[in-house]
Amino acid sequence: IDIDLELAVNRLLYDATDLGTMAFSAKLKDGHLNLAPFQAKSFGGMISANLTLDGNHPAPIVTCDIKSQGLNYGQALQAFDVTSQIKGPSYLDIAIRGQGATLQEFLDHTTLSINAGPSSLMFGHERNSDNLIFGIRQAFVKVAPGETVKARLQGKFREKAIDVELVTGSLSQLISPAKPRSISLLARMDDAVLTIEGGVRSEPEGMQVALAVSLSGQQLNRLDPNLPPSGPYVFRAQLINSGSQYFLNDLKGRLGQSDVAGSLSLNMEADIPLLSAAFSSSYIDMADFSTPGDATPDDILIPVESLQALDAGIKWEIKRMRSETIQLRDLAIDGSLKNGRLAFTTLKGNLFERKKIYAEFQGELTLDTTAAIPTLSGKTSVH
Repeated sequence: IDIDLELAVNRLLYDATDLGTMAFSAKLKDGHLNLAPFQAKSFGGMISANLTLDGNHPAPIVTCDIKSQGLNYGQALQAFDVTSQIKGPSYLDIAIRGQGATLQEFLDHTTLSINAGPSSLMFGHERNSDNLIFGIRQAFVKVAPGETVKARLQGKFREKAIDVELVTGSLSQLISPAKPRSISLLARMDDAVLTIEGGVRSEPEGMQVALAVSLSGQQLNRLDPNLPPSGPYVFRAQLINSGSQYFLNDLKGRLGQSDVAGSLSLNMEADIPLLSAAFSSSYIDMADFSTPGDATPDDILIPVESLQALDAGIKWEIKRMRSETIQLRDLAIDGSLKNGRLAFTTLKGNLFERKKIYAEFQGELTLDTTAAIPTLSGKTSVH
């Protein structure tokens, strides 16, 4: 059969959503399909494409080129009920060439190139001043037949240059639930460096991850101006999960003169997530966790909603701690958060100066956020 078709749609609707206009020409002759040109106006932008399919081979050959200019993907995602918290226009070039009699064979013999930018991504609500805005200068995805997917994004976040590189599994691995997919990510912003190495795998009970995560830099407030100007810093951990339970194992970190080691887990199976943590430190200097002009006790806002949305248990053993002129040794902290009530049932340690212990203390502290006005109570003994 031979086909020669031209189609123009002046208004394309999807469930009462106006998708714009569309026009294309299609020809099928001697097993060769040519769809060109395809043009559409949708969501404030222009889309043009060319598609050819050569069926005169045991394994058909497909070639496709797609160009998008000014398409507002935020409007598109909202129209299809995906999310309303991502906004922005895009400029996109996509080139695909593949050959195969089955989808698996096609993906194993596909060349893919995606180039985007300049563009911007906004995460959050339009009227929210805390929106996260990523300015994308250039982004690309490249795939050669049978090789790993390589991607890179360069742009700006909070007026600082960002550079993200990602290498993951092949195309066939990405769409095959049974195949594990390797991940290697390197992200830089200012002097901060984030690396993620490992793999993910789809299982009947959900996605399984096993990743080594590392974050390092020279000054913490360069990540976020609300963080203390301390450094250098480095944090490393192994991230794994079992169903809806996530674990940070072998956690080791250092911020300025302070150090921490331990583990952390988050259980999402219950209606209220449960956070469990066990830490140890050889030395903590509270100056590493403070910012110039820190709020006075009268200015501190208690995060009532956060404390009521999470249950937690924490244990922390600190060999030595310094807070301005006060020095502590063998500090032990044991606390829990349940139904909006934060209770430290164990707060004990030693006061010392010039390597000599001059007092021991032990106490309890409770913050109850369930009442209309949160209450703080506690008791301590020093001897």
